[in-house]
Amino acid sequence: MIKLSGLVNRIQRGSQGLSERIIGFKLPGIKEPFHIAEVYSGSTKTLIRQAGSPSELRVKFTDQASVYNLGGSTALIPGFGKSRLIFGQAIFNLLSKPEYWMKLKPSDFGGEEVQQQLSSLFESQTYKDLCRFGMPHHSIGLVDAQAPNKILKTLDSIFKSVNLEMRIKAANPIEPTFENGEYVYQTSEELTQRGMSFVVPLELLSRGSLDTNSSFINDSEKNSLLATSWGLNISPEAGQQFALPFVHASTKREPGDPYITRDRALQISGLSEADFDKARELIQLKFLLLKKIFGELGFELFDMKDEVIYDPRSGEVAIADITTLDEMRGRDVKYPNVSISKQLLRAIYKKALVDKIVKAAERAAEERGNGTTSKDILNERGFTIPQVRPETLSIIGEMYETMAQKLYSYSEGRIPDEKGLGGLIERINTQILSKEAKDLFTPDSYVALQSYLKQYPLETN
Repeated sequence: MIKLSGLVNRIQRGSQGLSERIIGFKLPGIKEPFHIAEVYSGSTKTLIRQAGSPSELRVKFTDQASVYNLGGSTALIPGFGKSRLIFGQAIFNLLSKPEYWMKLKPSDFGGEEVQQQLSSLFESQTYKDLCRFGMPHHSIGLVDAQAPNKILKTLDSIFKSVNLEMRIKAANPIEPTFENGEYVYQTSEELTQRGMSFVVPLELLSRGSLDTNSSFINDSEKNSLLATSWGLNISPEAGQQFALPFVHASTKREPGDPYITRDRALQISGLSEADFDKARELIQLKFLLLKKIFGELGFELFDMKDEVIYDPRSGEVAIADITTLDEMRGRDVKYPNVSISKQLLRAIYKKALVDKIVKAAERAAEERGNGTTSKDILNERGFTIPQVRPETLSIIGEMYETMAQKLYSYSEGRIPDEKGLGGLIERINTQILSKEAKDLFTPDSYVALQSYLKQYPLETN
């Protein structure tokens, strides 16, 4: 799912800086009318106005990957940007085809008890509409930057593109104001009166299970209403499975983007209760379709993040983000120790204790207060993310490319003969997962990391 909040939000015109707003992310300054500048660039993505069509944008991902929210990129992965665009478009292709929805049945996911839990969702008008029209989304298609008016459809033509981009439909963001110590959003009535499509200011999370380290479990322990407001009648537990995907929400425009209750999510969404419930049903059904498809390809899907667009003129709720592997958590079924997302890159950094370094900085920032962030603490201490060796990043790039090829081939009606990651698994295991930290990072950056740990030792308890 494309997240545009990290883009550079300032371009120079003469001696004056100009800040604006663009689809779904904050560019403070100009509020009305909605304006799209010619080009915006960030470390991980670029946004371009489609010539002659102010209601369209073109998106290009770079090969820069970011694992920790420290600003900027973490690693340069060969082919990363192109693979993510192809994977995301494959999902849009699958979502838009009614035949895939017509084949999706409760019996795909288990026996009588599971089917009973899914029955209401498959009897809903939302599911019936998907079987007739497919799922609406904001992608127009993949293009080459040199010929942006020609949609590329075959996998061969897409991989031949040197400058691959995706054309998307633009929509207005919803920016809250901070008043009397809280964030205030426009009401659904106010947004409807404006008569313009808008990006709902929520991140919708769909889960087939709860991970051992799930932050939702921790947050639910602090707020007893959080889980029950979303329909859970028991306290969430690690390893808990959901036949009906569990969908809840976090904010998108507030510091830390905390998980929130259903009532709060409905309040700030700008949607009527009926449209809010429809959005949740769409996300649940999307999760189930992809879970089935991933299973056929030899993978297991655990959870996923989404955003939606709402058009008050037509009442249409549409998927608003480019769903990539990095907006999911999954694994190879045959080799469950191998993640198929940036969790693989994260596992490399965990070997070097980077996750604990970031956690320590978060605690230090919280103790200091006054708006201090973990990034502030790490900058003060001179911390630099260690650089992963190029040969290791090359293997990760192959993983993203393999997943993109498999899913796009599936969307063209061709199911790959080999399930899972195949021969790439052995290289991931032997050249990444079984390696020691010092063998995964460039020598200089690993030495710098050890110096940092001597100066700022981690707590042992």
